[in-house]
Amino acid sequence: MLKTDSFSHWLRIALLVVIATVMLLALPLVVSAGPNNCTSIQDGWLTDTLGNPLSTGYDQFGYNYQAHQFNGTYDGVDRVLDGLYFGA
Repeated sequence: MLKTDSFSHWLRIALLVVIATVMLLALPLVVSAGPNNCTSIQDGWLTDTLGNPLSTGYDQFGYNYQAHQFNGTYDGVDRVLDGLYFGA
């Protein structure tokens, strides 16, 4: 009985070593998969919901897409500068 328990103990340790080795070998593959192929705002290809191209900094409505911040008038929230709040 003692021999079986010793064997299962060593089998568990060997299995943990194999799993840890596989995870360590796969880590560089995950880390090196960075966002190299992503489109950025600086590329000039991204557009807003109305089709206007995005640029860095604040747009005419007061929104900064890169910083995700709004610093404009309440009229610019609906992205239509008509002097009304949400068309009302």
